[in-house]
Amino acid sequence: MIAQDATQAHWWKARRWLDAVRDGLPEPDDFFLAGLARHAAMIDASKALCDTGSPVADFYGARTAEAVALWAAQVHGFGYSRAELDADRLHLLDQAYRNAPVPVPSAAPLKEAAEAADGLTGSVAVAERHGQRGTGRTYVAEALAVDAAAAGEAEMLPSLEAGTLAVVAAGFESVRFRSTPYAMATQEILDGCVAVDAAEVDAVVLPVRLDGSGDVGLILIGYDALEWIDKPASPGTTGLARFSAALCDPSPLLCRLAPETACAEGPLGRARIRQAAYLGGLVHRVLAAGPGSGDAGVVRAGAALAAVRAAFTRAAQLADNRQPYAGVATEVLALAADTALAAVRLARTEDLRLRIRLEALRFGRPEQLWLAAGRRRMTEEGRKRT
Repeated sequence: MIAQDATQAHWWKARRWLDAVRDGLPEPDDFFLAGLARHAAMIDASKALCDTGSPVADFYGARTAEAVALWAAQVHGFGYSRAELDADRLHLLDQAYRNAPVPVPSAAPLKEAAEAADGLTGSVAVAERHGQRGTGRTYVAEALAVDAAAAGEAEMLPSLEAGTLAVVAAGFESVRFRSTPYAMATQEILDGCVAVDAAEVDAVVLPVRLDGSGDVGLILIGYDALEWIDKPASPGTTGLARFSAALCDPSPLLCRLAPETACAEGPLGRARIRQAAYLGGLVHRVLAAGPGSGDAGVVRAGAALAAVRAAFTRAAQLADNRQPYAGVATEVLALAADTALAAVRLARTEDLRLRIRLEALRFGRPEQLWLAAGRRRMTEEGRKRT
């Protein structure tokens, strides 16, 4: 009971520090907004680990509290290194951190029963399993296309659900598209360049800004329509493709989504949660290969993986229970991407290192996701206080 109370104290202290930083900063900048989202997500994951009685809860909670304390010092100008902080301020934290047990990363796969769960919870389990096995590189994209078609273009839904149309996702990380209506209402001309996987697929799903509305459209374009600027050297790698006056037929617009403040609550948000699970599976794959149990990086990666798993499980449950999950979806993907990129150096093969770097950016660059999530948190906090 004492150990459990101590573990809870870590994330509770971190939460109070974070609230104090937020309340004491009259004009938040991008550094603050990104840090707010990142550390709030870590605190939420720490609490979830504590609630489930995870053996790494104390270790991760102490690391989270320390990270929040260091960030608080940076935000308020007290210094940018641990050496510049007042020793008394972190005395209790340091003591807890030193006494925290060293976790042993677990390479045990998910229980098979998890994949039998309904809704996004079951889909997330499938995505993580694919990451663990190094399979299903198109699973998240195909699930996104199904979700998008269900929300918009129903005619495409049977083919997508039947698995007769293999799909890869591209263009979600940072690409900008110009979209111009064509003569037919169901067709558009796209102009832009994007990194695309070399894969045996039929189509590519990608985002595009729709003219005159500010809305985002999810477009399905034939893989054969791609014009390679830099063709991939081998299967599993990526190349740069140009979409120049490419006509998509039939009906390329899978669905129309509201701007970022709302679209993450639908198909894109669900894809982000699945991608977080897939990235967690890739990190699991790295640790399962035995990069060295004595490496401090392995210990940190094992604890971070447990936190990511708790976070995407919670996010999927929110979606399945029809609770708001857009902000959580953004944060859990950013948390998973940061964790995966930190684990790259532990991977034993170049193929796995390349795969992690690609997948960590597929649905948004972490720094951009954190900034968007921080703005959302500040907006929501402002609404609560008015």
